Amino acid sequence: MEKGEAILEVLKEIEECLGVEIRPDEVLFVDDAPANIKEARRVGATTLLYGRDVRNLGELQSLVMMNSKTA
Repeated sequence: MEKGEAILEVLKEIEECLGVEIRPDEVLFVDDAPANIKEARRVGATTLLYGRDVRNLGELQSLVMMNSKTA
């Protein structure tokens, strides 16, 4: 199973088990493998490449907080 399909499968399981619908465009996918990032983008997720776009948890938290304030 490709990483993109795996993301969609997890979202489907969340909806079935918890009754919460999450669209792929609501997902932030962080990974250190460019191939996985490409797959996540293919299914519509927002992506960050660990080591290039974000280097530690503090940077990730800052980005998420900054984006939540502008949304």
